[in-house]
Amino acid sequence: MKKGEKAIKQTIQDQIPLAGNELYFNTAGTSPLLRCVVESISSDIQKELFTGRANKGQRSLFQKNLSILRSKVASIIGANTNEIGVTSNTTEAINTIVWGMNLTEDDEILTTNAEHLGALASLSTVHKLRNVNIKFYEYSKETNMIFDVNSFFEKVTQRTKLIVLSHVCWESGYINPVKEICNYAKKLRIPVLIDGAQALGTMYINMKEINADFYVFPAHKWLLGPEGIGFMYISSQSISRLNQIFAGNSSFLSHDGKVDFIPEVGSKRFEIGTRFRPIISGMNTGLDFLINDIGLSNICDMIKGNMEIFQSYINKKTSLSVITNNVNSISSIRLPQEINAKAFRKELEKLNVYTKDIQRFNSIRVSIGFFNDEEQISELINKINRLIN
Repeated sequence: MKKGEKAIKQTIQDQIPLAGNELYFNTAGTSPLLRCVVESISSDIQKELFTGRANKGQRSLFQKNLSILRSKVASIIGANTNEIGVTSNTTEAINTIVWGMNLTEDDEILTTNAEHLGALASLSTVHKLRNVNIKFYEYSKETNMIFDVNSFFEKVTQRTKLIVLSHVCWESGYINPVKEICNYAKKLRIPVLIDGAQALGTMYINMKEINADFYVFPAHKWLLGPEGIGFMYISSQSISRLNQIFAGNSSFLSHDGKVDFIPEVGSKRFEIGTRFRPIISGMNTGLDFLINDIGLSNICDMIKGNMEIFQSYINKKTSLSVITNNVNSISSIRLPQEINAKAFRKELEKLNVYTKDIQRFNSIRVSIGFFNDEEQISELINKINRLIN
C-alpha cells in the first residue's frame, strides 16, 4: 500500500464518521457520506446564499467543474473525456441509451432475470410503447448463479439489437464475465449496455479492456458521492447509434434560434440543463479524496481483503451459506426457510447493523466496503449468529 495502514485507517475514520458509529454493510444501496463531500456542498450552498446563483461568473465556473468531473471519471475507467456524460442517476443513463437506440416493433433486447428495477423499468416502457421484445436469460438458483456465455448467446436472433446486463448482480454480488460477453457481442455487431452500479469503485475497470459500447453507474454507491449524480460512458465508436431523445441548452454547440443545431461533442450532448450545482463540486472533492488520499488500488485491495475475511468467517463460524462465491464486494447470505429476510434485516438494525434483505433468495445482502474492517466483520457475524440461534 502507498500509505501505512494506520494512516489510512485514521483518514477513513476522519472522513467517514458513520463507519465508526454503526456496523454499516449497505454501500450497495447507498454509501456513507464523506465529510469532505458534505463540507464542499455546504460551502457552495453558503456562497450561493450570500452571493447569488447567477453572479460573478458562477455559470462558467460550474461548467468548468463539470468538465473537471468528466475528466476525473474518464481517468478512473480508462476512457476519453468526451465519452463521459453526467446524468442524474444510473436509471436516467439507461433510459437515455435504450430510448436513443431508435428500436422499432419486433426488435429484441436480451437481458437477464437478475437486473435491477432501474434497468427493467426502461425495458418495460420501450416494450410497451414500441412493441420491442425483451428476452431473458435465466440464472439458475441450483447452479449458484453461474452465467453461461454460450447459453446466453443462444438466445440471440437476427432481431437482437441490444444487450443489457449488470457487471455485478445487485442481489447476489455475482460478477458477470463482461469482457467475454462484450467481445462475443462485437463479433455479432450487437451493442452492449452494462449497468456498472455495483462494480465501479470496488474493482479495477478499464473501458478499453472491457470493450463495452455503453457503461453506466451512479455516484452515491461505491464512489461515496451524493445522490443526484450518475454517469454514462458512451464509446466514441457507438455514439452514432444514439439519437438525442431529450435535449436542452447543455446539449448543443450551437443553435440557430429556430430548429437547426449542432450537437455537443461526444456524450455531453445527452446532458440536459439545470442541475443542483453544489453536488458537482462535492463529487469532485470526493473523487479527489478517493484517488489521492486513499488511492483506488488501495481501495480495491482493502475491499478484496475484507471480502476474504468475510467469506472465511461465514465458512468457519456459521452454518450458513451464500448465494455465490464469485463475488468482490457484495455477498448474499441464505437464511433458513423459517426466518423471513425482511424481518431479520429489521432485527439487525435494532443492533445497529445495516444490511439489505433480498426477498427473492430469502437472504441478507452484505456490502463490504474499504472502510469496514475485520473487527466489524466479526461483530456482524456474531450478531447474525445470535439472532439465528
